[in-house]
Amino acid sequence: MSQQKICDAIHAQTVIRLRYKEELQFREFEPHVVYRSSKDNVLIGGVQTKDESKPFFRSGPHIFDISLINKLVITDKTFELGPTKRPFTPPGEDNYIICRLRGF
Repeated sequence: MSQQKICDAIHAQTVIRLRYKEELQFREFEPHVVYRSSKDNVLIGGVQTKDESKPFFRSGPHIFDISLINKLVITDKTFELGPTKRPFTPPGEDNYIICRLRGF
């Protein structure tokens, strides 16, 4: 998947839809950061807000390996952060940030 497209969506605070691994259903995701992990994987962190395969899914922080995304759609929807909605922070200390939300 295009790392640059994801970084563009992060900077515009745009919701993305993605299919992961062999899944056929889409997930909606608010991307906050793209980073290289200490294991040299390029990951995207943020908040998953919807999973079409799980209608009762509750939104929450999530990490995806960019190399395992099989379909990516940039939507017209945007998202906001606020006092109760903080940006995703990658776990660990040995991560290299490729791009992240502006101002964080």
